[in-house]
Amino acid sequence: MSSRTYNAQYYQNHKLDMDATAIEWRQKERKRLIKEFGGKCIKCSYDNSIALDFDHVKNDGWSDKKRHRKNVIFWVKQNPERFQLLCKNCNWIKEYHKRRLLSLCRRQVQPKKD
Repeated sequence: MSSRTYNAQYYQNHKLDMDATAIEWRQKERKRLIKEFGGKCIKCSYDNSIALDFDHVKNDGWSDKKRHRKNVIFWVKQNPERFQLLCKNCNWIKEYHKRRLLSLCRRQVQPKKD
């Protein structure tokens, strides 16, 4: 039996335990990283960890998703300088302004129809 086949079979036989362990690890790491990042939103100081997000400072989250399908906790641990802690409200406001700017830029670039 190849190692790939063995690993797949092992995962199927132990899926619930492995998934529970992974969820528990992500939750612990997330709490630890939130504390490491100051424990509150850098914009408004909101500190309820349920509503805090790790935001890509340079809006380059798409590149992480494109390259690998790993959880954001993995990326924060690998490159903490690329992230900031924002509450969901401030994160959405940042996203709104980014989309609005992109929309305005697209309108200016499109050739005028006569």
